Amino acid sequence: MNFGFLSTLDNLLLPHTIKNAKKNGVKNIFVFLDEKGISKKDKAIFQKRTNQRFGDNINSNNYLLELSNLNIPFYFVDNHNSDFSIQLFSLLKIDCLINAGTPRKIGSKLLNKKVIPEGVINIHPGKLPEYRGCSAVEWAILNDDQIFNTVHYMDEDYDTGPIIRLESYEFNKESTYVDIRTEIYLKGINLLSIVLRNLQDKTLSSKDAQKQTHLNAKYWSPIPHNLEDSSIEKANNKEYTFQNINI
Repeated sequence: MNFGFLSTLDNLLLPHTIKNAKKNGVKNIFVFLDEKGISKKDKAIFQKRTNQRFGDNINSNNYLLELSNLNIPFYFVDNHNSDFSIQLFSLLKIDCLINAGTPRKIGSKLLNKKVIPEGVINIHPGKLPEYRGCSAVEWAILNDDQIFNTVHYMDEDYDTGPIIRLESYEFNKESTYVDIRTEIYLKGINLLSIVLRNLQDKTLSSKDAQKQTHLNAKYWSPIPHNLEDSSIEKANNKEYTFQNINI
């Protein structure tokens, strides 16, 4: 099985994602870098969440060197949804695409199983369907709900595709907000790698994914700044329920 990772030249998580996938035995990895890049707003949000634990900026030459050292082929495309990209995916016989930081909404052409037979996979830092949308970790902290990662297939709406795997987390009582956020990113990367290896080994298939129920579904908008600050303060003050445990 050939896996195509959709990302950008300035995504700080991509090298960690590729390294973890290779460590977990995932083979036949191809990377497609969209020229659009990550917005300044999204970069600022990421740095606030991780306090530069994955670095603060990217030197493109060093970034390409790091990718090259991972011994994987990578390609530059104008747009992950473009006809050129689709032709490239076909030429390389890409079976499954992974959202590893694409700056674009995945279009209907890529969601067509005739184009990508095993679908497009996303890792969402929240429990689906209860925490669709944005700022799921921050909302969960405010609500004293347990934090999850969900690996799911993408469809034409946001966070509504069939669920492949759910994983819940608890945190050391000394964990700060940045600790929690960083751990969610790293745990999500590892969970994704395990799913890809299972697909590769044929111990998992797209038919095993479960359609989401809309009974408890809720879409969360980006959290307002005042509530985001309250969430951060709550975690840092050890007032978040699922943080107050000993591990």
